[in-house]
Amino acid sequence: MKKLVYSFVLVLMIALGAGAPALAQSAAGQQVAQAALINVNTASAQELETLPGIGAVKAQKIVAHREAKRFTSVDDLLAVEGIGAATLERIRSQVTVD
Repeated sequence: MKKLVYSFVLVLMIALGAGAPALAQSAAGQQVAQAALINVNTASAQELETLPGIGAVKAQKIVAHREAKRFTSVDDLLAVEGIGAATLERIRSQVTVD
């Protein structure tokens, strides 16, 4: 009988939203992740170097490229010498051009 009561309480807790705090934490985590995006149009070379596969040389090339022509999409990074499809896919979720 105890197992039945515990099962009922568990189902009731789930139905009443005991999972809501986990959902709230997940949403908050997504907001933090979005806030942590690196804007390739404004980031310093040091900030760009925090991206996987971007060292000092590539970071400087990104800065030089944006000084000549502002990035209008993340895909524009492919025009930077040394950044290919694999590097772009590695950093795509971490950068923005806003």
